[in-house]
Amino acid sequence: MSTDWGLRAFIFGLEDLEDDEKELCFNILDRKGFSAAKKRRAFFALNDADLQTAGISELSTRKALRLAIEASAAGLGVGSAAGAGSLPAAAVVLERLEQLQQNLGNVLSQQQEIRQEIRDQGQFVRVLMEGEFTPTSSKDTTPYRENAFEYYGYSASPKTVQCMVTGEHMPAASIKAGHIYRQSWKRTFLPLLGVTSVHDPRNIILVRTEVETAFDRFQLAIIPQNENGVECYQIYVLKESLLQNAREQFIGTGDAAKSDTKKWKDVHKTYLHVAGDNLPARRLLAFHAHHAINNAVRAGWLKPGEVTVSQAGWASPGYDRELMRTFLEGAVASAGLLAAASEDNQSQ
Repeated sequence: MSTDWGLRAFIFGLEDLEDDEKELCFNILDRKGFSAAKKRRAFFALNDADLQTAGISELSTRKALRLAIEASAAGLGVGSAAGAGSLPAAAVVLERLEQLQQNLGNVLSQQQEIRQEIRDQGQFVRVLMEGEFTPTSSKDTTPYRENAFEYYGYSASPKTVQCMVTGEHMPAASIKAGHIYRQSWKRTFLPLLGVTSVHDPRNIILVRTEVETAFDRFQLAIIPQNENGVECYQIYVLKESLLQNAREQFIGTGDAAKSDTKKWKDVHKTYLHVAGDNLPARRLLAFHAHHAINNAVRAGWLKPGEVTVSQAGWASPGYDRELMRTFLEGAVASAGLLAAASEDNQSQ
């Protein structure tokens, strides 16, 4: 958009000046920068001395120009010598056009943001409905591992750490800092789930290696519950052979001499162990559980509706209750894989 607010139109529209005087005045004032929009107010504040200093030597020319400035300045208070001022019609129109263009730019920017948000929300719901997220594995690196230790109440380099699923206190080297929302998944949806970084400690659970493997493979889920107003996280073993098959029943080696006899059935439907006051993000766990349950149904480990994710699991910062209510109802109607179960989910 041009920065010229209409100086030429103003000067060449004056009837009391000859053409050569108009040309002289315009050239002088244009060289002084008064054609720029930011100098418009300064132009309407020019007095006789200012015009003379600028290089307009003829008194009659200056007088005609000043009279025109003052005459066209009635009412807008742009700083004229008389204390009042009104822009000429052309300048007012140009200023209004500038404002309209700026407003239009703001509106277009807002519309783009809204459209992007709609796309993100829509894609988020479609991903939930279609189950595009698949089992995978995670990588454990030092920086976010140390942050997770500190988040859950340990030092950055603890000697022993409690597995959040089995409750066992183990050497820290045997504990994995596993991601709830996998590093390999699309990170577009993280803000919708309440975090901005995949390495946020709220997206980490501290568990023994075998538990992390089962969690990554959607064989195990941690479902947020709300029992009598108290937050809790219930553990579900989804792969039935881990509960029923003698060869798969042990979480570790099953070696009694090493006291490694914890079984999957020992943790099934128990609750997450957390050493400090901080907890994993509810929506991240609910999101993982939703896809783990879908995977279990597809694999034949569960019947549709046998295990569900309570709506309470989504109620965390950034929670869009209406969006999730619509999704939950649609999921039940179309697939029967996810239900708005009771807050305590006692039926499981």
